[in-house]
Amino acid sequence: MTTHSRTIHAAVAQIEDRIQNAGILATEPAFWSRVRRAALLHDAGKIAEGFQRQVEPGGTPWGERHEVLSLAYVDLLAGAGAWSDEDRVMVATLVATHHRPLHAASTGGGKPALALQYNQKTAWEEAFGTTAGATPDQAVVQVPRFLHRELLGWLSGFLTVDPPKTALGVPSLAQRSRDLLEVLLDIWRHPAKPHQGLLAVLAQGALTLADHSGSAHESLQAHMPLLPGYLARLPYEPYPHQKQAAGTGGHLVLAAPTGSGKTEAGLAWAAGQLRTMPGLPRVVWTLPYRASLNAIRRRLADDLVPAPGEKKADIVCCTARSPRPCSPKHSTTTAPPAPRTPSRRPPRPARPERRPARCACSHSGCGWPRPTSS
Repeated sequence: MTTHSRTIHAAVAQIEDRIQNAGILATEPAFWSRVRRAALLHDAGKIAEGFQRQVEPGGTPWGERHEVLSLAYVDLLAGAGAWSDEDRVMVATLVATHHRPLHAASTGGGKPALALQYNQKTAWEEAFGTTAGATPDQAVVQVPRFLHRELLGWLSGFLTVDPPKTALGVPSLAQRSRDLLEVLLDIWRHPAKPHQGLLAVLAQGALTLADHSGSAHESLQAHMPLLPGYLARLPYEPYPHQKQAAGTGGHLVLAAPTGSGKTEAGLAWAAGQLRTMPGLPRVVWTLPYRASLNAIRRRLADDLVPAPGEKKADIVCCTARSPRPCSPKHSTTTAPPAPRTPSRRPPRPARPERRPARCACSHSGCGWPRPTSS
């Protein structure tokens, strides 16, 4: 578990290197420190005995959410590190929502919200303290004292703070989880300010991306196949509209006839923007049809600069309607389609070929009856 936490923490650093403080992130200096803390603490609740038994072969589902128990460790470390109220709330929000939303969406659908499972009817000590068994001897202490101390010491050392001196039962982990979740449910029950809401969504996206890439043990693509001076690499003298696009900063709208080199002009413009952007920006090329996406992917893979050791540029192709990438090379990023179950129906007999009663062609040797004139 600690290895996974370190991995996700490191994955956040990769994302930060790519995005840095672009756009609205420049207005919140604590953005990345909050995401890093959430990455470290998001799975702390997996220490629970119920979760550990659940992941064993043939294990019984625990029935509780580990991210809710993780809130207890957010609360403990926030006090030990003297975090601000904003830091505590935002880190707790990211930890609590990295699998499920706090409140049910008005549109319905999606995973069940935490507010539906944890409310006034919840037996918190039964869920996260000592879970009763069939007999008193079979009662399960979800977080034994020695494990709690070991985990809290490790987390404190990683965050370079002194371990909290609060005893395990004062207040209990269940009470800390309940109290902090209630704070979050109350805060996010009301409409958020646009600035605050956008920062929360972006932070949640950063944590989710780090969790997925770290769990898959895949590093983010860092090579940019579109290099500065793109027009200089063309095998012909660029057209005036291509040169003008390359020298344009900011937004650009280009109208040109088919075959006039709009693709090259767009790439020249994008190459110019990359020089002024922070981090390791990416280029997103959108088209309305899958066939067009496949064609441009092959074209860019051949024309742009591959990463060292590669023969072609690595161009990822995805569609909005299907999570399956267009390129077979990237099919490992999604689950392969399930094999089709053979039908139990007997094979349908072949239909007899239907022959037209008359032929309307003018070929005298076609062999079909000619239409007769009346």
